[in-house]
Amino acid sequence: HLGNEGSTDVWTSTAVIANTTGIDLFIDGHSHETYDQVVQNAGGEDVILAQTGTKLASLGKVTIDTATGDITAGLVSGYEQQDPGAAAFVAQINEAFAGVLQEVVAQTDVALTTLDPDTGERAVRSAETNLGDLCADAYRTLLGADVAFVNGGGIRADIAAGDITYEDIINVHPFGNEACLVETSGQDLLDALELGARLYPEENGGFLQVSGLTYTIDASVPSSVVLSDEGAFVEVAGAYRVKDVAVNGAPLDLTATYTLASHNYMIKSGGDGFVMFMDGNLLQDSVLIDNQVLINYIVDELGGVVGEEYADPRGQGRITVVNAAETPEEAPQETPETPSGWTDVDQGAWYAQAVNYVIANGIMGSTSAGANVFSPNGAVTRATVFQTFYNMAGQPAVAEAASFPDAAGAWYAASAAWAEDVGLTTGDGSGAYAGDRAVTRAELATIVVRFAQYQDRTLTAGDLSAFADAGQVAAWAGEGLSLAVGSGLLSGKSSGLLDPNGTAVRAELATILMNYAGSAAPEETPAEEAQGVLTGTVTAVSRYGNITTDLSLDAVAAAGFEAGDLLTVTVGETTLEAPFGAAYSDVDTGSVVVLPDSDANTLAAAINMGNFSETYG
Repeated sequence: HLGNEGSTDVWTSTAVIANTTGIDLFIDGHSHETYDQVVQNAGGEDVILAQTGTKLASLGKVTIDTATGDITAGLVSGYEQQDPGAAAFVAQINEAFAGVLQEVVAQTDVALTTLDPDTGERAVRSAETNLGDLCADAYRTLLGADVAFVNGGGIRADIAAGDITYEDIINVHPFGNEACLVETSGQDLLDALELGARLYPEENGGFLQVSGLTYTIDASVPSSVVLSDEGAFVEVAGAYRVKDVAVNGAPLDLTATYTLASHNYMIKSGGDGFVMFMDGNLLQDSVLIDNQVLINYIVDELGGVVGEEYADPRGQGRITVVNAAETPEEAPQETPETPSGWTDVDQGAWYAQAVNYVIANGIMGSTSAGANVFSPNGAVTRATVFQTFYNMAGQPAVAEAASFPDAAGAWYAASAAWAEDVGLTTGDGSGAYAGDRAVTRAELATIVVRFAQYQDRTLTAGDLSAFADAGQVAAWAGEGLSLAVGSGLLSGKSSGLLDPNGTAVRAELATILMNYAGSAAPEETPAEEAQGVLTGTVTAVSRYGNITTDLSLDAVAAAGFEAGDLLTVTVGETTLEAPFGAAYSDVDTGSVVVLPDSDANTLAAAINMGNFSETYG
């Protein structure tokens, strides 16, 4: 009774089979799926897996041939012959339930919607709506809470003005979540709002509809929410885009304790990444199913009729958005050199610059749901590799789920579907995605080369013969390793070994990802003749050898220099040409770039993956 869809990855029936031996037949349940398939176990043997669906849609049939030991399974449906008495009984039950579904449980004088009234597009996952207000009010009022949260992804249908049937209510809340009440801090409430608003103006199933609370989203502030690789909230690393939070009219007190009403998916299971409530003091545990919460609120608190207080389809003004014209993508974003709070990242280590880069750019996250833990020496899994490239690609929407049964419901389900769709993977050769399996350095190189080819990058083949263990490179891995090495994406280890069959670690993946980002050819911009000559002195040298000068950015602009110019730079007795860019990743690995130091508001110079100070004295 495990299922696959909607189940935690390690507890699915396919995961159990893949990690065990000795099972011949697995008759499944729980998830109401219908399947009859063969899954390989840990020893590579075939195991039959079957589930009949729900509501007697099918009957399961297993045949064991005692003579041969063969086992077959099948699903029986569309019965040609039925027992008349049983058929009549079933028809009677269906008719009775049809009556229940069409039973009028309340009324509404106004249309209750999940949509934007101007565009007709779904809005409940990125904006306040009147149905979102109603659902959140129901939780807060019935559980006697200070505030209530309902995730927009859990509000699934509209209700037209007029009679409200039981079926209407079930369509709004089809998941059967259960109402809970928990004590939590003001800081947790703020973090939850920030997590819900992190993707605005894009849709997010975790966007929060609220009751007893108002807040503002400043869309000009880029989200700095840090998630673990599993999508769980870790921290807000920078400024909050959620502001002016008020609970029942009073400013939110970050140190105060509040009572929060929601459902078990968010409060107990950490759904949509809301893990901050899981260790709270649970005051009421699964007291009502979600659709009954809504019915009881309308009937008992509103007198059976939803009235004019919910008339505005945009809601009652609980969620305000400012600076909406300036989206996070358009707002200037500073990349911190050293993200704070990552205690296991040694800033003097060889990997520090790369790890800082992938953290600051949201490419890789924490391996822990409760703290900033990068695990630089942790093994890289298949799921992590494809998830990082999915992040680099901007997490594009996927049209359909991956075909791999072991990816369904997993934290990496979307990236698995994307990776399959764009041709980065066809699975592990057994029909499985095998997201939790560690990858070798050769496999990692092959995947990064596929991603580069997918993005139409020009790659250069390298000579692997310089590595003492080049003879250990398998035939299938030769091309990928050659291109990765020749293009500066992957290098050997300090011992002069390539180590193609060694397990890749997260620090190595971070380095490859930074190298890849830095290998993108900058857009060609016609160089403009400079209007003047500036002379300055070095005022600071960073731990990576980047230099900061006393040349103010205002003076640079006044002299006629601007981003995209090709500058002639003289350092001591050395003269070189370097582009005026925005970040060291604007140039190839080993190349010089002149860029603004945003902290000092002056001009700086750096070498991508190099030490400018040591190189030029």
